[in-house]
Amino acid sequence: VLALVKRRINWSMFWNVMLQTGHISTGVLFLIMASKFYAQMLALSGLPAEVMGFVVGAELDFAGVIIGYMAVLLILGMILDPISILLITLPVILPVIAGLGGDLVWFGIVTIIAVEAGLLTPPLGLTVFVVQGIMGDDKVSVTDVFKGSFPFVVTMVLVLILLIALPQLSLVFV
Repeated sequence: VLALVKRRINWSMFWNVMLQTGHISTGVLFLIMASKFYAQMLALSGLPAEVMGFVVGAELDFAGVIIGYMAVLLILGMILDPISILLITLPVILPVIAGLGGDLVWFGIVTIIAVEAGLLTPPLGLTVFVVQGIMGDDKVSVTDVFKGSFPFVVTMVLVLILLIALPQLSLVFV
């Protein structure tokens, strides 16, 4: 609206922006609606209880569950978008984490960091392809962007390890 008022775009461009916004918002809302059905289906099927039973039966401790979950998130981050990852995994793992006495704020923080680190890793790190497309420079390849993002991935993984080892760091301001 501000761009329209300042005459940086015309009414036709404004209408196209509004249509694109509507399409994207509708897609996200359908995804959220489908995830709600998915979560209900999982709850009715008892899958979270089965996963909790597996964790107890396998005698996995909290750290083992978190490390396994972080590995799954890093792998899924290579091939899926973040909203899909969260909507698929959280209905299954959240009851398990709560049942094991994990802090849900801390869990949310490490989950987001793991998903975002996965989005920067090959072979299909979606964020890397977005960055390469936005650059508009044919001289910069996807491989170059992957190489440039490597220090950030290492930093994110180190922060993830630190937050798993010392959860109170993420809860200082809570």
